[in-house]
Amino acid sequence: MKGKVNAITYLFAFLGLALLIFFHELGHFIAAKISRVRVEEFMIGLPGPKIFKFKAGETTYGITVIPFGGYVKLFGDVDTSKEDIEKNPEGSFLMKPFRLQILTIFSGPFFNLLLSVFLFAAMFIYGIPGYPSTTIEKVLKNSAAEKAGIKSGDRVVAIDNVNVKEWDDLVSYIQKNKGKKVKIKVIRNRKEKIISAVVGEKEMKGFLGVQAKRMTYRLSFFPALYRGLRHTYEMTYTFLKLLYTETVKGRLLKESAGPVGIVVETSKAVKVGVDFYLYLLGLISINLAIVNLIPIPPLDGGRIAILTYEKVTGQRLSREMMALIQLTGIILFLFLMIYLIQADIQRYHLLGANNK
Repeated sequence: MKGKVNAITYLFAFLGLALLIFFHELGHFIAAKISRVRVEEFMIGLPGPKIFKFKAGETTYGITVIPFGGYVKLFGDVDTSKEDIEKNPEGSFLMKPFRLQILTIFSGPFFNLLLSVFLFAAMFIYGIPGYPSTTIEKVLKNSAAEKAGIKSGDRVVAIDNVNVKEWDDLVSYIQKNKGKKVKIKVIRNRKEKIISAVVGEKEMKGFLGVQAKRMTYRLSFFPALYRGLRHTYEMTYTFLKLLYTETVKGRLLKESAGPVGIVVETSKAVKVGVDFYLYLLGLISINLAIVNLIPIPPLDGGRIAILTYEKVTGQRLSREMMALIQLTGIILFLFLMIYLIQADIQRYHLLGANNK
């Protein structure tokens, strides 16, 4: 039974990862169609032998033997012959205006950010158990709250005329106002009541001495969508800050997880609950978007950097130079994947590996 549960959790982990990859490539695909670029292939997996494929219209869809990634092959890109481009210049990627080329490449990471908004929104719609409400569950003995007359069941709506919509709003305000007298507006027995309290101190911060009543927090569609958008913005900023910090400290590779680590952590999230599974997928989708914008081939950021260089200089790199840059990038990328995979295996004690 345990083996069956583990298999199901890993299945959902792989499906979640496949969703992120699919949505990324879908961004490229849709932008290419809008730009009237012919899409030759839409693949889940890195370039290589295909284990499944079918053709619909002008595009071949499928899955390759290396499932760690995906790609959309555009007609008229660097690997298309000059003769073929001349036969169909209207469907050629490199014959399109610069803005459409950038749109096509950037849309992959953008769709990952868009997906994270919907994943976070789905999490809020499904519900987050154990979420702290603004209703007080318990008042600690001899605390500032007890001395002020705050009671269990009071719902905090404002403090010093600052609206309290989330429990963190109250906590943040109290921590910043150590030793100060504050006015707390609560709802008690359906009536508003203003309570004056002198904020206490704990660990050098303001402390009131109340515990929140926990509940399953749910939102309807549009409020959830707004929260999903806000959460995506906040997590993107946090990840960019962390990326900069870890790079400066030289710990980026050590702290990074590869595809194996992502699957393992996602499978753990499945066991915790649907809400955490959706949350983790949202975070990974943001990470995928930002990492793909790093200006290193074969990442999208590397392609954007090359296109920008060609636009600024007015000189197009030769097919040979582009092939060399792409090959070098792919080799470095594969070495990075191998390093991260072996690090994941060691970190999670897989295949009998252990840290010594």
